[in-house]
Amino acid sequence: MDKLDRDWLTKDNTDFEYKKYILLAYLQTINKKFDDYKIYPYLGELIEHFRSLKQLLVNKEKFEKKELQSLDLKKLELVYTTIEDDLFKEIESLIRYSLNEMANTIRKGRGRFDEVVEELKFEHLGILPTYFKEGFIITSINENYTLYSYKVSDVMVESVPYKMVVTRPLELIIENTVLVTPEEIKKTNILPLCDYVPATFNVTTEKDLSLEHTILPITKRKILQYIETNK
Repeated sequence: MDKLDRDWLTKDNTDFEYKKYILLAYLQTINKKFDDYKIYPYLGELIEHFRSLKQLLVNKEKFEKKELQSLDLKKLELVYTTIEDDLFKEIESLIRYSLNEMANTIRKGRGRFDEVVEELKFEHLGILPTYFKEGFIITSINENYTLYSYKVSDVMVESVPYKMVVTRPLELIIENTVLVTPEEIKKTNILPLCDYVPATFNVTTEKDLSLEHTILPITKRKILQYIETNK
């Protein structure tokens, strides 16, 4: 299972051994994804689960434990009324156990992320334009090329503004199968589409990495960082 419901801790029943089974099954799948260097969206979702549980413990400290009734994961808070001490201790123990197990997997995912960032060669190709919010991405995995257009969009998430890079795959035309370079791909596939100097990023790796789960998500992050640095 590569998804964990947001309300997994309270959903269906309060069998804590079963909850541990659900958690460990999820983390086993995520660890396998990280073994295969598939990082997105798994690392971000796992960190969100970790933060939610962490917030529950933070909120717990505001109240007397004898008043705890249930967990509201939607609001990230504890609902309080009379409760037996043993049940409270089990809930808190499960949360702390889950945080520890999640933290180990998060460290592994971040380690894989750092390895990929170190391995990935990211550069702008050709003359630097003045406009970077739209452009193109050329990826090369073991000299197998793909081509994408990209656009930076402004989005609101819970009233907080964010920037998001949206990509679209483009047909790749290769005229010379003997000698293929990013420069040739730009000349053949990109420049005919533009009457201006387009932003074109070249991303290269010798590892067999997933485009969907690794290369494109990290490339999007790097484009946003590049734009921020070159304002």
